[in-house]
Amino acid sequence: MTERAEDLERQIAESTVQVPSEVGAPTSETPAVGLTHASDQNRNATLREKPQESPLEEKNNQPNIVATEEYSSFTIAQKRAIIVTGSFAAWFSPMSGSIYYPALNQIAADLHVTSAKVSITVTTYLIMQGLAQMMIAGFSDKAGRRPAYLICFTIYIIANLALALQDSYIALLLLRMLQSAGSSGTVALAQGLVGDCITSSERETCRKIVGDGSFPPPWTSANLTDSIRYRKRARNGIEVNEAKAAELRKNHKLSIPNPIGTLVVLADFESAILLITNGIGIACFYAISTGASQAFHNLYGFDDLYVSLMFLPIGAGSLISIFTTGKLVDWNYRRHAKRLAFPLTKNRQTDLSTFPIELARIQIALPLFITSAASIIGYGWMLTHPIPLAGPIVLLLIFGYCQIGASQVLNILIIDIHPAAPATATAANNVLRCLIGAAATAAIIPMSEAVGNGWAYTILAGFFIGSCAGPIASMRYGIEWRRAKKEKAERRRKAKEARGLA
Repeated sequence: MTERAEDLERQIAESTVQVPSEVGAPTSETPAVGLTHASDQNRNATLREKPQESPLEEKNNQPNIVATEEYSSFTIAQKRAIIVTGSFAAWFSPMSGSIYYPALNQIAADLHVTSAKVSITVTTYLIMQGLAQMMIAGFSDKAGRRPAYLICFTIYIIANLALALQDSYIALLLLRMLQSAGSSGTVALAQGLVGDCITSSERETCRKIVGDGSFPPPWTSANLTDSIRYRKRARNGIEVNEAKAAELRKNHKLSIPNPIGTLVVLADFESAILLITNGIGIACFYAISTGASQAFHNLYGFDDLYVSLMFLPIGAGSLISIFTTGKLVDWNYRRHAKRLAFPLTKNRQTDLSTFPIELARIQIALPLFITSAASIIGYGWMLTHPIPLAGPIVLLLIFGYCQIGASQVLNILIIDIHPAAPATATAANNVLRCLIGAAATAAIIPMSEAVGNGWAYTILAGFFIGSCAGPIASMRYGIEWRRAKKEKAERRRKAKEARGLA
């Protein structure tokens, strides 16, 4: 029997005996995986004596689908702080894009160019946004999140300072691209942070660099709080597993950003059909944002202030979706887990190869997508006549809620499908989103002028509805596709090992 097989048998045997009744984030009294502590044996014995509280864990007869190691050594409060910080950093990307839309008419007047030319600056912004994320995501998965954040914000600050001083169309075009290159990577990095410290049932630092967070990062990713935290662990007698730390140090590479990983995700069939749907949906969002400035100015005679107020309904809908979509996603995941007697274990990554994760996610996303498409059609036809303003406002609110909510769900699903490289998977998502969005922003004003707002937005919604066939297929066949990919990867691994032994 091989050494790998012996290790696997030992892990399975341990997991059938040592299943704690209450699993949570580790505290200062609970050493993380990869650390040694004098009270480990007593603590484990106490946990084994406690009755199990989760009926799902009692029903589970597949001990090997729940990882024996804790997913993260961070406490709940630390996880929340990490995610809030990452979310705030990611906020600069949509903020930089959104504040631009209400000013499109004024920018065109100040620079003495047409509205179509100004919309080109939005198109190039989105193209650079997609390309930059391809580079920065793969870099962060290898070098860590902190060096990537440092690069992003350095570029972003320089671009903003230059934009404040420019007064020509060409300078605006180029500097907006530079601004996009700096800000856009923060979105992929934020999704990477979520994947680093949150498991699929809940959905730190880069896991390839510091594992579960209990290992000191390299100097390129270190900061003051890390130094204090690891010194405190040392004073408490918690020692670092040097063998595991050495293995993680080998994963750390400050290499030239490489987009190959992102292209690999795009080449995966299931990922591609989901990303296309998500991309077209977000493209509709960009098209509405780009066309709204001219539409409300021409139809209602609004000045820049009133035009900017018309973006509040979309923002309000998006904000509401942030607080409700996550709860819906978690509820549906737990509903399916209970139905299938699938283990719900906190702070343990679970093997989803036997769980219909696509069904659990897309059941939430699909109704939102359909409602979003319907609101796009209604909004477009309302812009053909100066009807009471309440109509467009209500539809923009519905569109903002449904579109952003559905997009969030698919973002989560993409990370579920690619848990090993969440930042790269998110970058692939954003690449397609930005490229399709760039095409939509370039086309919406000429389309509206050629066929009218009603038909222009109906055409967009038609593409959107047609693309929903992808998530429907994924919901039906996704678990089979993932199983086939896993078996193929296993065959490749065995063939590689066989060649190495030969």
